[in-house]
Amino acid sequence: MLKKNINSEIRSTKVILIGLNGEKLGEVGTEQAIGMAQESGMDLVQLNEEDIPVCRIMAFSKTEYDRKKKIKSNHKSVKLKEVRFGSNIGIHDLDVKVHQINKFLEDKQKVLVSVKRGGRIKHSIIEQKMEEILAKINIPFSKIGNPGGNGQFFSVHICPKI
Repeated sequence: MLKKNINSEIRSTKVILIGLNGEKLGEVGTEQAIGMAQESGMDLVQLNEEDIPVCRIMAFSKTEYDRKKKIKSNHKSVKLKEVRFGSNIGIHDLDVKVHQINKFLEDKQKVLVSVKRGGRIKHSIIEQKMEEILAKINIPFSKIGNPGGNGQFFSVHICPKI
């Protein structure tokens, strides 16, 4: 992107000037154009790199602020949310946590669903618990990878279907 030259940074002796409301004011000397911009309390901003550049009278700081604000608002970061379940979780607690997963998926968040292995519980029981949890989720989702264990937890990444 072109670095915008402002006021005294413009090196050309003549510029093609565009006024505040977008009207073309024609070819003017740079000093005169800067004077016109300062009279109206604005900046003279160079828009291109030509022999005779096109410049516009505008409030540059306000325009730059609005542009950065728009870029920031368009950029949404997707965070990974984790919901952990115990291997012997109660029915109501399970429903509350599944409801929370549904909320995350509605908000287009990725979710890591983890079931904690406890004591001497077999791997097949943990897998059944995971399938039970995934079956209760109302929002359409897709699994990222296969469910797998790492240490104390058996987990799977899920994301909403688009």
